[in-house]
Amino acid sequence: MPPDDATVKLTEIILERAREAIGQRNCKELKSSHPWLTDEFVICLKAKRDAEGTMFERERAEECSAKIVAAREGYIQRTKRELTRMWGNAKQWWKKTN
Repeated sequence: MPPDDATVKLTEIILERAREAIGQRNCKELKSSHPWLTDEFVICLKAKRDAEGTMFERERAEECSAKIVAAREGYIQRTKRELTRMWGNAKQWWKKTN
């Protein structure tokens, strides 16, 4: 058996045994570049999208706008408080702001 074929076969065996020995589960990771987006806002956004083309579209859009502004302002206030408490700890401050 050529070395390339042996390598492929060995890799298949290792991966098969690993799949049998290591538990697996599906994970859903939601990463957002906007940390102030809360679960409540995500639900509101879905309702807004569902209302597109209906008589409730404008109302849902206004609700979402108000919720995102409130969520963002809340995030800014929390972050300011956290940064104030970190005064003198440059490492934590840089980690939070970058």
